[in-house]
Amino acid sequence: MDYKKLEEKLARWNNLFDKTYSVVTAFPQVNNPDLFFKERILEEADEKVADEILKKLEAVDTQWKRDIEEQKLREELDKVIRRSQELMRQCDYTQLPDAEYVESDFRVRPFTQEEKLEWREYRKYLRRIPKLWERKQIPELRVMGFEEWKLNKPHYKD
Repeated sequence: MDYKKLEEKLARWNNLFDKTYSVVTAFPQVNNPDLFFKERILEEADEKVADEILKKLEAVDTQWKRDIEEQKLREELDKVIRRSQELMRQCDYTQLPDAEYVESDFRVRPFTQEEKLEWREYRKYLRRIPKLWERKQIPELRVMGFEEWKLNKPHYKD
């Protein structure tokens, strides 16, 4: 018995992210993944057959991991989109012709044209976050509030 080959098979089996999912997906007729491993891989006399089975399981497992990662990214992007939409709603008023700004001493004054333009640019940033992320033009998937955005305005290609 070649213990090195057994160890290699065992290592490949243990590296699978989700053994049950991989076995049941690749071989739907199998009910017991551990028994399948023992009988069809460990005890298989033909090394090529055992290797092909492991390759098939590894391919299913790799795709499963990719699918999970993509789902996590989609969920994260959805959260970011909801947050950017919330921030858009909160600053809708800044685009009204008679929009007013409350100073720190509670005096009210109209927005200047420059301030309105700045808010318009911020809103453009909020709308573009999904595309910017998709194009890898922003380093992380998150939404900056207005004050942070003013200090760290991202520069991106249209």
